[in-house]
Amino acid sequence: MIGPVLSPEAGQAVKARLAEIARAMAPHTTGRKPFTYLGGDEKAASAFDADTLARLREIKRHRDPDGVFRANQPVLG
Repeated sequence: MIGPVLSPEAGQAVKARLAEIARAMAPHTTGRKPFTYLGGDEKAASAFDADTLARLREIKRHRDPDGVFRANQPVLG
């Protein structure tokens, strides 16, 4: 369901359908998103469980203390 929205009404219909699909799929998902699919206002915690995120943050601090490598969604953010 990706493409141009031709009217505000169509945009609302698409959003409603996507929400319906997400609700139907909820029992079959973890509630997490792939890290590369996070929106600008979402944090790395939306993609990883607490233990994994802590491990990734430790690796980031150890291997890249100067913050040379960056991504759309920072692991430390």
